[in-house]
Order: sequence, then structure tokens, then C-alpha cells
Amino acid sequence: MPTEIGLLTNLNTLIMANSNQDGDIPTEVGRLTALTRMDFSGNAMGGSIPTEIGGMAALEDLQLANNNGFTGSIPTQLGQLTTLTSLKLHKNQLIGDVPTEIGSLTALADL
Repeated sequence: MPTEIGLLTNLNTLIMANSNQDGDIPTEVGRLTALTRMDFSGNAMGGSIPTEIGGMAALEDLQLANNNGFTGSIPTQLGQLTTLTSLKLHKNQLIGDVPTEIGSLTALADL
């Protein structure tokens, strides 16, 4: 995914599920502050989940499941996504505990 994705600052939905994407999510996605839905599930993406996602204040739905390639821990910054209602991270290579900050996501209905 090109870093230029961060230039699409008015984008509100980014769905690339089951589209044979691979590689990392560029940190520039953090610039997509109008984004309400991001779905990269069912691909071959990997690397760390960018901490910059925590700055996407409008995000309601974050789907990164079924990639088998995301590694490291779940960023504590995801706890800043107060409008998040759905978070899917299963079937990856994530390690460690679920951050306690996730507990502050009172709108979260699907985990």
C-alpha cells in the first residue's frame, strides 16, 4: 500500500478486504482523520499495527483479522478511538495482553 494513502484526508471508508494485499499498513493512514471504517481483513498483510491509527478520531469500525501477519502487541493508542464500535484482530501473530486502554472504549460492541 503506497504511503500516498495519507493524502486522501476526506476519505471516510477504506475497504480492501480479501483483495490479496500484502505488506505493512503505512503510518500515513493516521492522517485519515475522517475515516469511519477501515477493513483490511482476509489479506496477507503484516508488520506492526501502526500506533498512528489511534489518532483517527472518527473511526468506528477497524477490521484487521485473518491476515496471519500482523505481529507485535496491540497498540495502546487504540484505546483513544472512543467512537470505535467494532474491533477485529483475530487470526494474526499478535502477542501479549489486550491493553487495558481498550476497556475505556465504551462504544465498543464487537470485539
